[in-house]
Amino acid sequence: MRSAQRQYSSANNLRVLPAIIFIIFLAVVGFVGFQLYKDSRFGKFDRLNVALATNPLALLSVNIAEHSAVVVRLPDDLYIAELAFGYGPYKAATIYSVGQLDKRGGETVGSTLSDYLGIPVDGYIHTPGQLPKDIKGFFLNPQNLFNIQSNLNLYDRLRLAMAVLQMRFDKINTVDLSKLSGELVLADGSKALSLDKEILDNSLGSLFVEKRLLSENYRVEVINSTHVVGLGNRAGRILANIGSNVVNVGTISLPLPNCQIQATSKAKSSITVVRIAQIFSCQVLDNSSEGRADVVVTIGEDYAKKLGKE
Repeated sequence: MRSAQRQYSSANNLRVLPAIIFIIFLAVVGFVGFQLYKDSRFGKFDRLNVALATNPLALLSVNIAEHSAVVVRLPDDLYIAELAFGYGPYKAATIYSVGQLDKRGGETVGSTLSDYLGIPVDGYIHTPGQLPKDIKGFFLNPQNLFNIQSNLNLYDRLRLAMAVLQMRFDKINTVDLSKLSGELVLADGSKALSLDKEILDNSLGSLFVEKRLLSENYRVEVINSTHVVGLGNRAGRILANIGSNVVNVGTISLPLPNCQIQATSKAKSSITVVRIAQIFSCQVLDNSSEGRADVVVTIGEDYAKKLGKE
């Protein structure tokens, strides 16, 4: 009798075990999914700007609210006078490989494109393949989502792919910088392509505006606390190109290690402050600013180091 009971109990345990394993599996999947969602960059702001370290180099900017995109393609021979992290001048095709010497190829591409194009770059995707003329073709290739190097998590890459693949073709604007560039002869006699930043900004126009920043219309002042002349203007250019109302750029003689933001009580919880803090890794201070600007952004030494201006 006892033997039969033990056998019955063992049979019950065997039937329950798969259910327990399945529940544990669901819990693990749910936890991982929640972490991916929590760390996601997709959808937090109006746009997601992604550097594509492909052949050729490109910048993909997705307007999440309007289901549209801008693709900026950089010709291989485009001469970039200043790469991020102080690597010096190189052609666009070599930026990833130069940065990869210090194991930060994607980061170098993203930071370089941000400064060169004058927009924030939220992430990068590196794959050695050819970038199709149709950006949808890039996301139709599973290798470009899974077998890649990227600082975007899988959730973001899948959301990005779905967003692009669902867009109408007339909602995707492609800008080829080779059509705006002129020929440049380098010191060693070799030739490259050159593009004036004023022409670049005029050509790109308002393609990267984030409408919530534009509608908030908070007055933004940018202060350069570093020893690098012109760094405030470079940061201000990025903010102006995405729709911030930059009313002044100035300097102070006391260098700060990191970016700081002071804002009026009304502006402190705005998308403008949150977005600027995300772009420049700023600390938002408790004390409010009540001057001519609603938001005062003080650029620190960390941004100078990122651009190789130590």
